[in-house]
Amino acid sequence: MHIPRIPALIPALLAAWLGTAGNAAADIGGFLIDPADQQVHRLDLDTGRVLGQTPVPVADIYHNAVRTREGQLLVAGHSTLSVLDGTTGKLVATVPLPEAMVPDERPNRPKNDDGLPREKLPVLQRAAAAQWRLFGLDYEERTGLAYLGVQDPHAHTIIYRFEPKTRQFAVLSTFVGVGRLADLAVAGDGLRLYVAAIELLPEPAGRIYPINPLSGERGAALPIAFDPRHTQMSLSTDGNLLYLIAADQSVIVVNTRSNAAIRRLRVGTELEKNARIARVLPAADNRHLWILYDRGLLLWDPFKGKAVRKRTLAAPPRDVFMHPDSMHLWTLHGGLPGQNTHLRRWDTLAAELPQLNKFDGPAGASRLLMPILASALPPTAALPKVAVVGFETGQARAGGRFPNVSEVVAGSLLRTRRFEIVPPLQIKTVLDTLALSPDQLRTGDPEAVRQVASLLGADYVLVGEPLRVGMPDRTIERLAGLWNPYMPFVLSQLQSPTVVARAEAFDRDGHSTWKAEVANRDDPFLSGKVDSTMLGNALVITAQDVANQFSKGALAENGKPGADLPPIARHESLASIHRVALLGPDSALYNEKANRAESLGQVLAEKLAHLGWEVSDPDASFARLAELGIEPAQLLTSDPKLLARTLGVDAVMLGLVRSSTYVSGGFLGLSQGAAAEVVLQFELIDQQGRRLWKDIQVRTLPTGVKDNGAALMQATSAIVERLSQGLTAGTGGTPRKLSP
Repeated sequence: MHIPRIPALIPALLAAWLGTAGNAAADIGGFLIDPADQQVHRLDLDTGRVLGQTPVPVADIYHNAVRTREGQLLVAGHSTLSVLDGTTGKLVATVPLPEAMVPDERPNRPKNDDGLPREKLPVLQRAAAAQWRLFGLDYEERTGLAYLGVQDPHAHTIIYRFEPKTRQFAVLSTFVGVGRLADLAVAGDGLRLYVAAIELLPEPAGRIYPINPLSGERGAALPIAFDPRHTQMSLSTDGNLLYLIAADQSVIVVNTRSNAAIRRLRVGTELEKNARIARVLPAADNRHLWILYDRGLLLWDPFKGKAVRKRTLAAPPRDVFMHPDSMHLWTLHGGLPGQNTHLRRWDTLAAELPQLNKFDGPAGASRLLMPILASALPPTAALPKVAVVGFETGQARAGGRFPNVSEVVAGSLLRTRRFEIVPPLQIKTVLDTLALSPDQLRTGDPEAVRQVASLLGADYVLVGEPLRVGMPDRTIERLAGLWNPYMPFVLSQLQSPTVVARAEAFDRDGHSTWKAEVANRDDPFLSGKVDSTMLGNALVITAQDVANQFSKGALAENGKPGADLPPIARHESLASIHRVALLGPDSALYNEKANRAESLGQVLAEKLAHLGWEVSDPDASFARLAELGIEPAQLLTSDPKLLARTLGVDAVMLGLVRSSTYVSGGFLGLSQGAAAEVVLQFELIDQQGRRLWKDIQVRTLPTGVKDNGAALMQATSAIVERLSQGLTAGTGGTPRKLSP
């Protein structure tokens, strides 16, 4: 199936297509950043009236101010960082930048254990204002941390990390020798920082360097060059893509997860001769780009590879801004020495981009910001989210495949309906990008745990040590077989493998909140199960024991499969959706007959169509997003409402499926069977970020040891059945007829 294209001639649909059909009343106030007069001006954007000024140090660079998720403004000077109230504009605090010592280059500096020289540890002291130059400031919403960089005349560079809540600085990185730095940006998933440098050799060009936000390690420059006269970096609305302006007036697109340039947008073909791009601003739909150039403004559609809106401007623009919940675009003009500024507001829904207002502003202003109030941010999950890491089983043992214990722990926590879990792919990509191993989390390093928990959006990180397995000594059985060939079989049913697990949970602050050690085995008594089967069962039992103890008995109390339970969340708008894109649930079930993993989403798409929905299956949805350069792993850290807007659908479906199989035995191996327990978590989220449906259900399905296909089909039917009941309750009508 293909995602439908929305006619551009219908204004109401166009608003949804652009993802900007919000309430214009959201444009209630803004701030003009004025480095010339070292002030921040607060404006009423309905009337253009200046409501007040706050004198603060302001560095004359582009990225000198950011908004925080709490609604505050952070404004950076060369030696201070000012915290302002995002509503009143009043100064809350001024925090001086500390000074970190540059690497000690003395020949007799201290040595490491391996005999190699080591750098001096950074020391925090007050910085000298004349020595350092600010080159960039950015903020990462997932962790709630700000990052800013300064450089001295000798190209010594310091990257600071700032915690707005505590107003504390920490030195993240110090390095030298990368040219004159001109900008700083943080990827939306928080896994990388980027700094832009102007380098003269082998030829003048702009270069970008990635930095690990946990260790501060700087990577090699990406093999791309961009215009050294326009070094301001821009991020997509979801922060997954980085935009750079090239000298030929094209836009280079860098994927922040793969850390590579993936495409080039030929924007220059739509510009007048000798025109130059000034700014790149992503639209609220996470798809289109607003391109501000010295003679006008245009809206670029990366899918079509052309401009779909264009407007010539009488005065050269200096900055552009669009509130994520508004259909209006703002441009800032003037602001050069001896020149007043003026603001213009544009209607983005009309093809000709008509001007709605024009206001005069103070001279010297160079940037416009509109604070996003905390109430406008997406609501947090109602259930605590847990990231399960570790519980390695070691090398595969003879006898076949064994369960992934971390996934069984996660599935058991889902079964309680009291927790959400972080998808394993998201955990793996975060740890790989930060170059972290489970061992580093097991040490309980508070900073590492804090960073990982924040980047995963997890309330708890549950870390398990590698499992210890005790296999029975079968020497007696083998000796007894010399006397009677049936004795090894009988004696082997009296003992079984033992599994020992040790686990510890940490909260978002890195504090240990729970610790336990459990030991379990499968009952072998005359069941006819071999060691490999009993070991597999013991791993499942151990995983469930860990989950039950972590949840304080909730698994035993509320985790038993049985009657349907009510959904965790339901919104009345569920009945009004018509187009859905599937981005999950993923599937942990395996089709032994086909010898491959099944995609639950693909099967589910066909069944959901019988609810009267127009459904885009996962293959079509992922392919559409891949056209923009967004990878599947990045979807897990993207705002679902932005994904719905990007795909042009009413809602996206996300979720998880976790399963485990327990093999039961009969007397002396007779009537041996298996049961696959399937735990389903799924939710629908629309373009406004509303959670239309959220549910966690458990199905225990009898299945053969070699066939999980039937379990997969029953799992998809369970999802459709639950949604059908929800739609019925919303409309008060009869249940929707489902296909056989």
